[in-house]
Amino acid sequence: MNPSRRASPLLAALLTLLGACAGSGHFQHATISLVEAEKLLENGKAQANKVARALDMLQAIHVEQLDEIDQQRYWIDLATAHFMLGEYWDCFVTLRHFPRDFPSSNYLPKAEELEFNAGARIAERGKNILGIWRDLDDAVMILEHFLLYYPTSTYIPDTLRILGEAAWLDKKYDLAIDRFSELLEKDPRGIWRELATYRIAMAHFYKLTGPSYDLEALEAAKRELVTFLKTRIQNPKFLEKARKALAITLNWIDKKNLEIADFYLRVSKPKSALIYLKKILKRLDSKYRDQALDRLKKVEKMDPSLGTSARVAKISTEGTAR
Repeated sequence: MNPSRRASPLLAALLTLLGACAGSGHFQHATISLVEAEKLLENGKAQANKVARALDMLQAIHVEQLDEIDQQRYWIDLATAHFMLGEYWDCFVTLRHFPRDFPSSNYLPKAEELEFNAGARIAERGKNILGIWRDLDDAVMILEHFLLYYPTSTYIPDTLRILGEAAWLDKKYDLAIDRFSELLEKDPRGIWRELATYRIAMAHFYKLTGPSYDLEALEAAKRELVTFLKTRIQNPKFLEKARKALAITLNWIDKKNLEIADFYLRVSKPKSALIYLKKILKRLDSKYRDQALDRLKKVEKMDPSLGTSARVAKISTEGTAR
């Protein structure tokens, strides 16, 4: 028998043993590097050079050489290093699959904290010297991901506030209304309540394009503005802007009602016209009141039987829209 053939099983076993030892060494080395990097992160909270060294060490580790628990530690440590260096987008990219890959991890709360703060820091960094946010796309992407994967987080009100502000700045008023409405639903008595109700009311107003807009949308804007103004408002700028917006909206509604009344008069339906004229006359300070009174004469002329109703409308002393 060929001696080399007899030796081959022994050789194979020896090679396997050597490979296992080498593999064990790699695993041990990866774990030691992870621990050393964590020490640098802990000691380097105010020293960027130590954090940078920790990041280099972590990036040199082959994550597959760690067991599952240490892999979770690795991703948290790597994200933490990026965050400490102000690399907030890289922090998010590092952790974006963490809640999917490790849904029961004990490190999930840390991943949650890091991801929210990464998005919030990018949003805050986007403010200019006037305190106005710009270029929020990255922050929006992070926080929308956060909203999806951490729906019960205590950071949700702040997340919705930032997303609402981003939609507001982008003039996506329907989306802003949705975000701030969800904020109020989840945190009705929180610190963002006044801001949220103000943004909702003003978003309804800014959606309008004047009296040419449909009456339902005009009435919705009025309703939201009145609701906001009935609350205890701390911000005087909010109060001033909401009052002005309401005054404009009420005039638009009156003009719309006058246009509808004119339409019914043109098609010889004075009874229908009277309904809309009465709405105008309910507001004693309406700038369209005199025009509405003039239209009442046409109503009475078309249908004398409506004269009594017209006179009632004419002398109406009901309060303003509020």
